[in-house]
Amino acid sequence: MKSHNLFRISVLCVLLQSLWLSGCATHSSRMVQASADQVSEQAVINQVSTQLEALEARVAAAQANDVSTFAPYDMDKALDALGSARRYYEEFMLEPQKVNKSVSLFFGETLGQKTLSLISEANAALVRAEENKRQADIILGESNENFKWLKKFNAQVNFRYEFADIERAQKSMISMVARGDLDRARARLPQLLNEQKALEIVAAQHFYLNDLSQRIEREGRYDLDRYASLSYGGAVSALNRAKVVIAQDTRNEAAILEAKSQAEFSFEVAHAVASDMKRLVNMDRQEMERWLIMLTTKLGETSQMLGIKDLRNHSLLDQIELIASAAKNQGSQLAPNQAVAVVPAAVPAAVNAAPVAAPTATSTAAVATPSAEAAPASAAVAQTDTALVNRVTKLEQTLSQQIQALADQMKKMQALNQRASVSTPVITKPAKRSYVPLSERKSLFSY
Repeated sequence: MKSHNLFRISVLCVLLQSLWLSGCATHSSRMVQASADQVSEQAVINQVSTQLEALEARVAAAQANDVSTFAPYDMDKALDALGSARRYYEEFMLEPQKVNKSVSLFFGETLGQKTLSLISEANAALVRAEENKRQADIILGESNENFKWLKKFNAQVNFRYEFADIERAQKSMISMVARGDLDRARARLPQLLNEQKALEIVAAQHFYLNDLSQRIEREGRYDLDRYASLSYGGAVSALNRAKVVIAQDTRNEAAILEAKSQAEFSFEVAHAVASDMKRLVNMDRQEMERWLIMLTTKLGETSQMLGIKDLRNHSLLDQIELIASAAKNQGSQLAPNQAVAVVPAAVPAAVNAAPVAAPTATSTAAVATPSAEAAPASAAVAQTDTALVNRVTKLEQTLSQQIQALADQMKKMQALNQRASVSTPVITKPAKRSYVPLSERKSLFSY
């Protein structure tokens, strides 16, 4: 009996030991599997993280390069795919075990695989968008540059309807490029460039000359056109010349500002002439005589500065012509290193004290190698002589222009005095044009 019980106990121990060993093996296998799963999950997470960061950097660069403007459809697809991938990534970052779980009951694709697939779709869309941008840059590069200048000249503010038309036309061409219809976009490009150029000219003229144009129009209605119509016409002509300069090259700012400065000066001359004419018109004979005496006295002082005889026994216009001729002759004779016979009071006294003899054939070689002490003095004399030439020439031009304009106006004085009343000219502005859509007219500026 005892042996039978011992046998049972032995069998039971063997069974218990077997069960224990089997349990340990199963637990160990599960631990190994769990460890392998964790390694696999982390590998997928790292892969997704790396690709997602690269994709976000690429999307940011594309947005900075304005790719969305030239490929809106593909950029929208890339952004949608990026957003979905980012949501999935944030989800399994909170619960890493989900990375290898299926997205749904009916599809075998895991969450990590789905995220990588979305990243791949976004990259493919970005490739298409960047290619569209490259093609658009080739076709619309000049048009894009024109838009920069149009915005500089505030065309979008002052000519908003025309600017909106051109923007719509370019967006239509961008859509053609995005659809791959490059030939059609190229065919429409010349008309777009022509309309941009026309608008750029109008916008630039408004940008640079609008204030001056309004002043000339407003002030010309009254005193200028009434008392100085010739000078006022000269100011209008100078303004028109500035507009021509702009039309020739809207981007040559130096030439435009120079032409604008000349127009402003002509406008100031018209004001000065009108001011004198108003005084002349209201003068009686004695006042006019006193004014002419004062003027001839000033001309006499000028003739003395030029070293010529008193010219007051000549008519006013003869005095002006003789003084101008003398100034011109003296200006042409003056040259660096030449003696100055007559020096105006404004010229430094050092010039009179040390006149320089005209160079001879013998002294030419010496001048070529001046001493260190003589060089500064020679340069100072040459600079002073050049300044004197400029002053005399400017004096000639100023006297000739202003007095001639005044003389022309004096010829009209008699007719002005005989008028009982002067009707003020009324300048009517053109009626405000109504906007006509681009689709209903042949060209942007044809109404």
